[in-house]
Amino acid sequence: MKKIVNNLLLSFVAGVLIAIGGTVFLSCESKYLGALLFSVGLFFIVEGKYKLYTGAIGYLLDNKKEDNFQLFTILIGNFLGTFLVANILKVTRLASALLIKNEELVSTKLNDSWYSILFLSFMCGILIYLGVDNFKKSLNNFSKVLGIIFCVVVFIVSGFEHCVANMFYFCVASVWSFKAILYILIMIIGNSLGGLLIPSIIKISKKLE
Repeated sequence: MKKIVNNLLLSFVAGVLIAIGGTVFLSCESKYLGALLFSVGLFFIVEGKYKLYTGAIGYLLDNKKEDNFQLFTILIGNFLGTFLVANILKVTRLASALLIKNEELVSTKLNDSWYSILFLSFMCGILIYLGVDNFKKSLNNFSKVLGIIFCVVVFIVSGFEHCVANMFYFCVASVWSFKAILYILIMIIGNSLGGLLIPSIIKISKKLE
């Protein structure tokens, strides 16, 4: 029980940090500056060892089976963090400006096809895994930070889909229809498959050596 509560707390903080990244992205006139500043969220998540689903799923194959249940706990905590920040922002002076830009962003996502969402989420999953894994393994602090920034900027500028960031955008827009929930689930699947691609290939490669 203590482990579940701990994971919920750490994943809640990660959700808050992603929501802050989403807020600054929506606040910037330039998509490129917004993408750059969004990376503050992921940087402090990995630096503080908070729990983000897209950062954790890539290590599924290395986990004990009983630990994999915690991935669902992390998703719940991530959502609660984004939900809180989104609803706090709605009662601030930032609300009107954020809602205008967010409406177009969310509309684009919900009017996309499911297979496009799946593929774009898959690509995002690859980038988040690369950024997080590089941060964990690199012995060079500059490389750690640069890896996080590059991966975040590339996934945002490319238009790839991040399930937790989209939880925030959907909460801001209050668009929790059946389709919105379905698309978040598709994003989770896509992020998961993308996050597992490289570690799966590495495991297969080691067995073939």
